[in-house]
Amino acid sequence: CRRELDGGSMGSQLAGGPRRIMKMRLLILMGCLFGSVWTRGGATPLVTDDGFKVPQPGYAFEFPRDHGSHPGFKIEWWYLTGHLEKENNPSGRFGFQATFFRQASPNGETDLFLSHMAIVNVGTGEFLHQERFNRPGWDAGARVGRLDVHYGPWSISMETAPSETMRLQGGVRAEAQWDLRLEPE
Repeated sequence: CRRELDGGSMGSQLAGGPRRIMKMRLLILMGCLFGSVWTRGGATPLVTDDGFKVPQPGYAFEFPRDHGSHPGFKIEWWYLTGHLEKENNPSGRFGFQATFFRQASPNGETDLFLSHMAIVNVGTGEFLHQERFNRPGWDAGARVGRLDVHYGPWSISMETAPSETMRLQGGVRAEAQWDLRLEPE
């Protein structure tokens, strides 16, 4: 696979300049936790005490629809990890992680968004990370029905179906920025 990584200042080891081509082996772990409920036997309740939906046994996921947000649930997240290798340079190995959380407020009237990005230079051990906290509106949102999540300048989205290609845009302050096109193999 070939992927592009925008240059940042994690040193020339990361990007070697803007828009270098990177070879990437990508492990995508995407998860959604729609809420947690402790049951003491019996049927799974349909809603929590505070009115949020509870995941039900036997739910048939339908993708790409279920990659999108599920606002009836209290919490969910989208999580990606991957490995990047600088082409023709085996010492240029990196790992990255991106997580986007959506948490409903206690009254369910608004959402809060938390995100985390990290990158590590495997060769030097240099580790960079950053978190963002956003409210809905112009600076944060999660689309229902398809993968399209953005928190400030960070985002994960899926191209129009039937493609399973995703785009991850993010970074860590001014030190490292990336714009990755992720294709399943």
